[in-house]
Parts: sequence; C-alpha cells; structure tokens
Amino acid sequence: MSLNVNDQLTLLFDLLDDHYEGCCTSVAEYEQIKRIVQHVTRHSQVPDEIASVLADIYNYGHEGESSLNIQQYTSARKQDINKWKHSIQQFSPQ
Repeated sequence: MSLNVNDQLTLLFDLLDDHYEGCCTSVAEYEQIKRIVQHVTRHSQVPDEIASVLADIYNYGHEGESSLNIQQYTSARKQDINKWKHSIQQFSPQ
C-alpha cells in the first residue's frame, strides 16, 4: 500500500514536529525527510507556495545528514521548522 500525498505530508509534519520538540533526531530521519520531499514533488502537482517550502525542507534534510552536531543543527533551525510545519498544515490540514 502506498501513501498518498496527504499521508506523506502528515509523516513529514510528524518528523518535523519531533525535530522541533528536540526528540530523537538522527541521520536516518534527515534521509527520510529528503525521500518524502522527493516523492511528493516528483509524483504530484504541488502549488508554488508549498513547492518552495518543500525545497527548503529538502535542503534542511540534506544539510542535516552531514552535520557534525545534529542536535545543535536542529536547534538552530527551530524557527524554520515551525514555519514549515505551519505551511504543511495550511496545505494539507491534519
């Protein structure tokens, strides 16, 4: 069973929420964030306003993978994470 776009955005929201709360951030989660964004942008028509947010989230995942201090990197991006969560909620109500 494959996940539809709303399911994927919900999963992305949940991962970002965990990062915002400071819980259990790992390289694997950054990789998962990138995969979700790639799949959503490749397999669906997304409006420009959410496409821009997804590009920012992808970059967050990409940079997070190679971060030497994951917790510090995530903490420094909390304001962005919160903004992205809000954008996802607006595009795909939970």
